[in-house]
Amino acid sequence: MTIRATFAPLATPFAMLLTTLAVGLAMQPAHAAPDCANAQNQRAIDACAGNADQRADAELNRQYRALQHRLNDDRDGAKKLTDAQRAWIAFRDAECAFQTARVAGGSAEPAARATCLEQMTRARTAALRHYLSCGEGDLNCPAPAR
Repeated sequence: MTIRATFAPLATPFAMLLTTLAVGLAMQPAHAAPDCANAQNQRAIDACAGNADQRADAELNRQYRALQHRLNDDRDGAKKLTDAQRAWIAFRDAECAFQTARVAGGSAEPAARATCLEQMTRARTAALRHYLSCGEGDLNCPAPAR
């Protein structure tokens, strides 16, 4: 003997609401970018600050690689750049920990930390850019253009 069960589709208002919500959510982008000019909640503020920090870090890395490339034939200079960058990263992290100490553990910490990292990264990027544009005769130019 075979027992077959047939289930009629749910036609209750609750089921229809769930279906509508599921379809609506499926049509939304998985990670919609927040409107950073008008961030309305902490999650959006954190995301915007994090994105700005990531963009600044990407630019820093481009400038750092360009400077490393310029120092290809100067092993001592390349090592000093690597040492300076590592020391700067340690300083940046310590400075941002200090700057954000009053919000540590709070909901504002991620945005405050990302903002600090972005600002410090932009300053370091400017220094690396300067090294790439300084010229022969500048006594503080570790990698003059050839």
